[in-house]
Amino acid sequence: MRNLTLLILAAAAVSVAVPASANAANVLVVSNQYFQEVADDFGANTSHTYTGWDAEVTPTAEDLAPYDVVLLFEDGNFDNTVAVGDALATFAAGGGDIVLGTFYWQDRSDAGGGGWGGLEAIDPFTAEAGACEYAEDDLDAASLVAHTMTEGVNALYADQYRGGVSAKEDAVVLAAWTGLNELDGVDPLIGYRIEGESCIAAVSVAPAYGFYAEDFGSTFSGDFYLIWDNVLESADNDCVFCGSGVVEPGEECDAGEATADCDLDCTFVACGDGTVNELAGEACDDMGESATCNDDCTAAECGDGVLNVSAGEECDEGDVEPGDGCDASCLLEADEGSTSTGDESDTEGESDTDGGSDTDGGSDTDGGSDTDGGSDTDGGSDTDGGSESDGESDSDGTTSGGASGSASGGNSDSGATATASDSDASAGDDGSSGADTDSDSGGGGAADDGGGCSTGGTGSGAGWLALLSLVALRRRRR
Repeated sequence: MRNLTLLILAAAAVSVAVPASANAANVLVVSNQYFQEVADDFGANTSHTYTGWDAEVTPTAEDLAPYDVVLLFEDGNFDNTVAVGDALATFAAGGGDIVLGTFYWQDRSDAGGGGWGGLEAIDPFTAEAGACEYAEDDLDAASLVAHTMTEGVNALYADQYRGGVSAKEDAVVLAAWTGLNELDGVDPLIGYRIEGESCIAAVSVAPAYGFYAEDFGSTFSGDFYLIWDNVLESADNDCVFCGSGVVEPGEECDAGEATADCDLDCTFVACGDGTVNELAGEACDDMGESATCNDDCTAAECGDGVLNVSAGEECDEGDVEPGDGCDASCLLEADEGSTSTGDESDTEGESDTDGGSDTDGGSDTDGGSDTDGGSDTDGGSDTDGGSESDGESDSDGTTSGGASGSASGGNSDSGATATASDSDASAGDDGSSGADTDSDSGGGGAADDGGGCSTGGTGSGAGWLALLSLVALRRRRR
């Protein structure tokens, strides 16, 4: 009961309100002393589950396999350290994570101890600065580096059983004690290093501090349990914390925040990586072209000069002005040149039809006025003018001539010829002499050229004039 009371009083001086974590680790506590006490204490004051293991018995690979993290420390030197160290080095080689605590360093070979075998090659701190300080000190708040291991941590005080270590060159130090170590160097409190897929972390304060108050009257305060809770959880997650400002294994860069060269996920900026980095000029990043994002990580917009097929664009000339083959919706415009050529082709086709203006050659109909030459027959109109019926015939002829003229005006040569032939037939039907008929045809021809029946009447007048000439001649003979 006395031991439990002292432990409760000691815990009251530190922050113990650690909420349960969805990332709780299954932890094996390995030590030659206090292994079960620490397992119970941490089980009550942190978010993980714990099992104690006596380090006098070397754990096998099968013993270690169920656990996410092994917490290793000691209290006084013991003989089995090399075997335990080798077993844990094998555990780490398989991807297991390890957290070391004071007084682990007192049995390290560089402190004159028995050594930890293969584990010494991968641990983050050495014992060159004495392995442990037996003087009080505080956490140097200015030394805190943003990381999951230091999240929420503000203070820690220990009157002894702490520090006295040095960090290896490739170790990452996240917090240090205010005072220097025996080598006048930084005395690291929290640190880690990555070995393959394993994280090996270290906290240079005794995990069993809660029990030392009873045995040695030691005191501690501050964020003791929070530190252990954070470190064990981070170890289980391979210790990587993007945003710490420290480039850690597995990170390409880490500026502590997004920059034009480094994304928030600690990878170098690259359009298409799925991480939007506005400082690098990215408006979007869909890991390729999408309906809203171009493949150059600019927002898709018609007229931006970037063709985006996923957005329905057929073209993008960098503007929304029509007439350049691409319309205001980034769709291809109709080929105006092709349409124009078609129209011209049609026009040319019609022009070819004009070539049929051979019909104009039908003005040969005018040449049908050769029929007028038939009026030479009029000279033979010495025929008896008594055939006054010619007047009627002339009238028919005139009509025929008129019809012939009409046909000639709008039809082909064959039509005009037919009309002339009809006119001849009419003249013959009247019983008139061929001379008269020809004369009438001549009138018809004149009608074709002159364009009217009135001209045909001139042929009829010529007949009367011939008759008058005969009468005058007879009178002279008398």
